[in-house]
Amino acid sequence: MKRTWPWLIRSARAIMDIMPTEQRKTVSSILLLETLGVKDAVAATPAIDALLSTFPGAKIILAATPASCQMLRHDNRISETIPVAAPWVFSTANRKAFAGSVAKLCAKTYDIAIDLDNNPGNRLMLGLVSAPVRVGHVGQSDFTLTHKVALPPTEMSTADRKLELAVKAGAKMVHSLPSLRLTYSDQRYIQDLLNGLNLAQKFLVAISADAADIKCRWPDNYFSELGDRIREIRPDAEVLFFGAPGDSAKLDQLTKQMTSRPSTLLLSLPRLAAFLERCDIYFGLHSGPSYIAGAIGVRSILLYPRHEFFTAPVGPHIRVLAPHNDLTEVKPAFAAEAIVRAIDELPAKTPEASREPQIAKAQNLYFHTVQEVTETSR
Repeated sequence: MKRTWPWLIRSARAIMDIMPTEQRKTVSSILLLETLGVKDAVAATPAIDALLSTFPGAKIILAATPASCQMLRHDNRISETIPVAAPWVFSTANRKAFAGSVAKLCAKTYDIAIDLDNNPGNRLMLGLVSAPVRVGHVGQSDFTLTHKVALPPTEMSTADRKLELAVKAGAKMVHSLPSLRLTYSDQRYIQDLLNGLNLAQKFLVAISADAADIKCRWPDNYFSELGDRIREIRPDAEVLFFGAPGDSAKLDQLTKQMTSRPSTLLLSLPRLAAFLERCDIYFGLHSGPSYIAGAIGVRSILLYPRHEFFTAPVGPHIRVLAPHNDLTEVKPAFAAEAIVRAIDELPAKTPEASREPQIAKAQNLYFHTVQEVTETSR
């Protein structure tokens, strides 16, 4: 599968609504509503780059989940983050938190407001805030929008969907991939951690078992076998399993069957990004850490159900394995071989690439390509 849908026609239609130059100069505040999670917040960074390229003096206010705000709290492209409780979780505490978030949003005025997610909670907030330009996809409660974008095709990547909304709001097209900005304190913390574990000079293979939902999970025993297989094929590799601070029991379950127990790390989201920057290769499922790895620029092997292929992050250093809808059909031996091949075949991350947005080169004008590997084409 390839991302071959011609977005040029849709883009031309969106460009027709771009603001006059005089009006662009007056844009000082842009609200972005992104409440689906970390992976969607990371995928929104090309849209942020496009908006700042067009409106360089504007402040970007990001209303997102608490985890997304934590991930992007030090990103100098974002002037302010406002945590928003998930509006679809119906509980008294959540309703109060959501009402508080809405009140904070409504206390400000914006020149542009964009719903990056197309969900009813965002549409409610979009209808309440003061903004002359309100952009989103056609769908439920779209009467709150002043600029509507047709629903994107299935094969359009998550990042390109959000970028199209930015273009509809008047942004110039910027060909960038998702990117993250790391802080020196987080990088230093990881450096000291790896030094303490005597891993700073090792070839590091990072593995995440986190999954967006039950359909995207891989059996626990497969991860154990994968770790052993990688060590057999690449003896110099140091396999590391990682998770969130509360995942200690889960990681213990994943690694207890391995021949030699690997190191496990419990990291907050910003420190996770700094850790992945130091790794040589990453393996993960459909999850937030996979998007973070893609944005950092580490060589990544991602295992996705075939029907979720087009939701995978994109980039020249990413390879997506999507041979089956049922991931239990994908055996650890196949994944281990793909990881070892990727070490030689995918471009290694340069020091500069981890600090600046990566510009898409030698790719389709509007669609970034994703490499896919199937068992029949090995």
